[in-house]
Amino acid sequence: MNFVRVDWLCRAVVIGLGLWSPAWADAQDIGNIQGTVTFGETGDPVHGAVVLLIGTSSVTLTEDDGTFEIPNVPAGTYEIIAQREHLTATRQPIVVRPDDQSTVNFTLDLSSVHEELTVTATAGGQETAFEAFNAVKTLDSFDLIENPSPTLGDALQNEPGIAKRSFGPGSSRPVIRGFDGDRVLIMEDGIRTGDLSAQSGDHGSSIDPNGLDRIEIVRGPATLLYGSNAIGGVINGITPHETYRDAIADGTRGQVSSDAGSADRQAGTNASLQHTDGRVLLWLGGGTRATGNYATPIGVVENTATHLSTGRAGMGYFGNRFFASGGFTAENSLFGVPFAGEFHGHHEEHGEQKELIEEGPNRGHFIDINSRRRAGRFDIGLRNLENTVIDEFRLVFNVVDWAHQEIEDEAGVRELGTSFDNRTYILRAEANQ
Repeated sequence: MNFVRVDWLCRAVVIGLGLWSPAWADAQDIGNIQGTVTFGETGDPVHGAVVLLIGTSSVTLTEDDGTFEIPNVPAGTYEIIAQREHLTATRQPIVVRPDDQSTVNFTLDLSSVHEELTVTATAGGQETAFEAFNAVKTLDSFDLIENPSPTLGDALQNEPGIAKRSFGPGSSRPVIRGFDGDRVLIMEDGIRTGDLSAQSGDHGSSIDPNGLDRIEIVRGPATLLYGSNAIGGVINGITPHETYRDAIADGTRGQVSSDAGSADRQAGTNASLQHTDGRVLLWLGGGTRATGNYATPIGVVENTATHLSTGRAGMGYFGNRFFASGGFTAENSLFGVPFAGEFHGHHEEHGEQKELIEEGPNRGHFIDINSRRRAGRFDIGLRNLENTVIDEFRLVFNVVDWAHQEIEDEAGVRELGTSFDNRTYILRAEANQ
């Protein structure tokens, strides 16, 4: 028995040395990539552009002067691309030679057709949607601001293969190729939201799409990455600070948006800020949005008003090898469910159903849904390990506290009908080679 224990101990030591020791045999077979990214019409440098080495997990952001550098790239032939929102450039081939500096420059132009980057359909790091093994669609901030919507379902309903399940404006949820409920997984920054939107048609998701940097849609099964709930597809909302986890650059960046609508008296605003000092990233953001009852050509749909407020803050350290971060998110949502009083057991008898059809809906009975979501997230991991076993390891721990109340209003008297309190603990470990 002692020999068996010693044997396993030796194996563990060998594996540990393999994980932590650099691959000295390949130390001379690496090179660096550098270059600049400029705007085509003016020639000005583009700050904060994403530069991706296709087929690898290597990604970086350009500095204030438009320069970038990708170090420690194994020798070989690659394709590389630079992009910032709808500013994009064509792919360029590049040859990396051992112990040498390769240079490539990009000129970005505004185009309606551009390469889409995704992190949802890949096991590690960013890649282009063209290389992804699933059908992927990415809506960036330009696409989202063109159609400001109070819910994810409204924001995505015009995309190919996407519909929305709706029991009113506040409970809208995406349907992917006919799949709904537990077959479509909704995430925020790669982690389940922990809400109850998949359980019933009148339960909504409290994510505000206008506060996201982009939304990634995976059409089709993604169970190998996210479990059985993703058999129909995945909706992943990426917040602004999440974009800078893998590619950090000094400076302060901010986003502000406001919108208004006349059909439902919609008004909303969102703002976010990311500040980087060395390897430390601090972020905060939030917004509020409200809509009134929806007005149609034949009248107003009662009890369709919505209100949503969100806020988030956090900080993290992102070194060349070690990284750790922590953040907190708060969301409050209140929306009405039109005609819900007629479908929540108040007219179950056939006679009452007939009376409802003949006399019309009971306008004195309404149901409002008030939800509260609090989420705390902690990430820790290692990257750029430079060994033959794994290149990156990440551990994510998330706690979601969800409270949901269905408030019945009958003739001006409000009382609590149904209440849900749900706490979810999520632990996700990823190892990328």
